[in-house]
Amino acid sequence: MSDRLDVREAYRVGAAWYVDTLRLVGPTQWDLPGLGEWSVRELAAHAGRAFSTVEQYLAEPGLVVEVPTATEYYEQMLGGAGGEPGAVHAAVAQRAREDAAALGDDPSGALTARVDRVLDLLATSSDDATFRTPAGVMPFADYLATRVVEVTVHTADLCAALGRAADVPEPAGCVTLRVLADLLAATGAGTVTASVIRALTGRGPLPAGFDAFPGA
Repeated sequence: MSDRLDVREAYRVGAAWYVDTLRLVGPTQWDLPGLGEWSVRELAAHAGRAFSTVEQYLAEPGLVVEVPTATEYYEQMLGGAGGEPGAVHAAVAQRAREDAAALGDDPSGALTARVDRVLDLLATSSDDATFRTPAGVMPFADYLATRVVEVTVHTADLCAALGRAADVPEPAGCVTLRVLADLLAATGAGTVTASVIRALTGRGPLPAGFDAFPGA
């Protein structure tokens, strides 16, 4: 993955963008449609896992055994539940509903407090820290890169749900695109990869229904 300081900065600015977006949600907007079957509240709760898992895994340091990269993490997690993206999505959707219900009467305040706790933890965490994740034990920078993807993708989703432009911070956007490009290169069929390359260079549209990130 990229330089560790680059990932730290991407995570920090992604967190700030997420918090700023939460503050835009009006009292009557939490129950509006968010993404797919999720409400805005459930979407915000799901995005908050970019922070809750870091808090959890830093409290449970892993042993350095098998070390997946950010790309391998997503290959395993998105290919879980017997390799069925639909089953993965159902599990993620249910967890978001449970997380949303636990936020109480002030979702923005609860999520912002979580972000603040995690950023304080990161300030005192070593780059040599490891994270024991469901996909295996991962080094600090690689796992943090997956959290940058989560907060960036889903804060953009929140902006769309609120009818606001998604002004992605450059460091967070760069790390997210890098991880997604690596994931596509590792898992995408050659013709799909070619279509994406052509789309990014203005030579054609993306394939109908294209999703480099199924189940997320």
